[in-house]
Amino acid sequence: MPTIVIQPSAKDASLESGYPTTNTGSDKNLWIGRYFIGFSGNSVYRALVQFDVSSIPAGSTVTNAILRLYIGLVTNSSIAANITPYLVTEVWDENTVTWNTAPAVNMSVFGTISAVTGPGWYEWNITNIVNGWVNGVYANNGVMLRTSETQNFETKNFFSREESVNLSLRPMLITSYEVSILVSLNDRRFAKTKTTYTTYDMMNFTNVNSSSAYSMMTYFVNNTGANPALLQLQISPGDDVWLNDGDSIVIQPGETKALVPFIYSQYTRLSYKNTNPGNSTTITVWYEAQV
Repeated sequence: MPTIVIQPSAKDASLESGYPTTNTGSDKNLWIGRYFIGFSGNSVYRALVQFDVSSIPAGSTVTNAILRLYIGLVTNSSIAANITPYLVTEVWDENTVTWNTAPAVNMSVFGTISAVTGPGWYEWNITNIVNGWVNGVYANNGVMLRTSETQNFETKNFFSREESVNLSLRPMLITSYEVSILVSLNDRRFAKTKTTYTTYDMMNFTNVNSSSAYSMMTYFVNNTGANPALLQLQISPGDDVWLNDGDSIVIQPGETKALVPFIYSQYTRLSYKNTNPGNSTTITVWYEAQV
């Protein structure tokens, strides 16, 4: 399974509410989080990061995509900043974007959350987002990193693509992918992928699959871990709304189940999470589709 390291980012910038018309696209260090909100001021930072993923072959299934940022400065290491990357849905210019001109964000499409405290490398899993970019489900306008913005002095600073002293500290995206294989059998064609996921307390999602070229599809799921997991098949006519298809199911350790859509739609995926908080498991998902 090929792995590609993309470094640095194609563009990045911070947005600050306290200076809503200031552009930071050329800064070597960019901020995320809430610095201070009170009677004397209002200062919240959000960061935009975009990578060029054209080196990943079109039609591939991205099985893992990890965004890595090096945090160099923090306002208060005892205050954790819970940072989440969200899908950006509009084009933005690194050299002109400001708080007032920030691009729109889809808050329902996001990566994992990382609790950032002191300096060092931190990671976010954005597999669903990158897979959508590669397969044309989402336009690649990058991600916006932000916190819940409820805690003063949580701000953290990361090295941008403009870092010129230690180039290894610039933003990077590490991706693994596999190419879908079409198999001919009695004049029928099948597309098949296999991916392993780890469940969390928060609901996460498998890669998005387009069914526009297929008439039948099935998800097979095997629980290879030690705890049960909750699964739900979801369908979508596009990239802006998802509906649950059928009832959610619980899959026990060692169990394998099949899920088939009741309603035909262009896009499908599975949502998954822990059934019991703190008790994660691993699931292997096969997606099979027939022309």
